Amino acid sequence: MGLEDFGEELNNTNSSQKANHALVLMWQSLADNFVQPIAVFASHGTVKGVDLAKLVIRAILLMENAGGQVVGLTSDGATTNRTMWNLLGICPNSENFKNYFENPYDSSRKVFVFSDTPHLLKTIRNRLYEKKQLLVHPSKTPIKWEHYQNVYKIEANSLTKACPKINKNHFELNNLSKMKVKYAAQVLKEAFAFINEWESNLKNQLITKNDFLTQMTADGLKITLKSTMDLVDYLLNECNYKYVMTTKLNQDCLEKFFGIIRQVAGPNDHPSTPTFLQLYRMLSMYSLIKPPKSGNCTIFEDNIPMITIADLKEIINDSTNTPARINKIEKLKLKINTIVGS
Repeated sequence: MGLEDFGEELNNTNSSQKANHALVLMWQSLADNFVQPIAVFASHGTVKGVDLAKLVIRAILLMENAGGQVVGLTSDGATTNRTMWNLLGICPNSENFKNYFENPYDSSRKVFVFSDTPHLLKTIRNRLYEKKQLLVHPSKTPIKWEHYQNVYKIEANSLTKACPKINKNHFELNNLSKMKVKYAAQVLKEAFAFINEWESNLKNQLITKNDFLTQMTADGLKITLKSTMDLVDYLLNECNYKYVMTTKLNQDCLEKFFGIIRQVAGPNDHPSTPTFLQLYRMLSMYSLIKPPKSGNCTIFEDNIPMITIADLKEIINDSTNTPARINKIEKLKLKINTIVGS
């Protein structure tokens, strides 16, 4: 049936509620170019912040014990995630600001916390769209949505454009386009160095709440900016990194993972819990065994069968347990056994 299940990680393991959400934890390497899902849990509704904190701590301990070094934790701005931040000791307030928590495996190291940057850009864009203007200081000109609209209108019929990627989809927002992160990134390119001063103006009543970002967005910006600077400094000066790919500090890979699951599920873009877990297992194995595009290894394609997304879709789309589907599953198992044993 697909009941709520947190394995042995939480006390409420005997839940009889039917699961309708999936929580996935994913590892992304900063020193190499790979990602790997490391845990999945089926839940009824969103997972509570206190349970999220427990699961994250457990995941860090297991990853560290396996040889990985966890230096960051990325999540979006969901309320449950911010509750988890609070339980881990994260504080965005200027007086007691803290953007990290102690690594539970090694108390001498820190785990820096990040709010997913593309989601932050999206919420800033949406705030400006809804309020039509934001004010940093009474003595300064407001930032207005119409400024961006005017740029588009002026350049609409021009061959040369200062902002060639901006189109009407950036301004005529519907529920779908509000979710398009790329539009937010293209509209808002200004730096966020003034965020603390801006918030200070709000506290000093120089501007109103309507002139400012939502508190959740502002908190996410402050924590993420400080964590980015601190982590880059740590990696460059203490871990001998030559450079840091900060794009790896967001959760794009997790979004892509869920996108692949929806794609594989075909017309059913909200698969049942058993289907989701089956896809998770297949894609997790696929991620581990697919060959690298470059490296000190040679793939003998004539001897080693490759697992493709098409293999998975053929099985999932055949919902009935027909002999043909059973045969496809057996062939897939044979491929996996051949690859793992090679």
